[in-house]
Amino acid sequence: MRRACRSRRSAGTRTWSRPGRGNEPERLALLEEHRADVLAKLAELQENLKLIDRKIGVYRGRLEAGDADGLWAPGRVR
Repeated sequence: MRRACRSRRSAGTRTWSRPGRGNEPERLALLEEHRADVLAKLAELQENLKLIDRKIGVYRGRLEAGDADGLWAPGRVR
């Protein structure tokens, strides 16, 4: 049977070891920390997606209007 590994932070890096009895509080803390990291990454990705969607909208609008070359006009900010 495959056993899960856990990560332990040490001086800013993670080291991996096998789980065992008696370290449940440490594993819980690790899972909570990992969850917080994932939530932060999700928030960053969602913000990036908003920017991409906005840019897609600008390009789509300019293409539909037939003046996509205006996207590249010097000094013209959109």
